[in-house]
Amino acid sequence: SPRTLIRRLKKWGTSFQAISDRLYAQTAADYMNRTDISVNGVAQLLGYKDPANFRRSFKRWFQMTPASYRKTHC
Repeated sequence: SPRTLIRRLKKWGTSFQAISDRLYAQTAADYMNRTDISVNGVAQLLGYKDPANFRRSFKRWFQMTPASYRKTHC
C-alpha cells in the first residue's frame, strides 16, 4: 500500500520525491550529454510544461544552468 511504501522509504532514509528527483536528474544529464536536443526539448521530453520550471529544477540538481552544464560536460 502507499502508506507501507512511505514507511519503508523513510526507514531507508529516502523518499519517493528524492528517488524521483534523482531519476529526473540522471535522465536530464543523459539527454544533455548524449544529444543535441535543445534545453526546451529536454524539458518537454521530461514532461515539463514550462521550460523555466525545468531550468530551476536542473539548477537545483546540478548547481548550474543547463547551458552551463552542456558547456562544461560536452
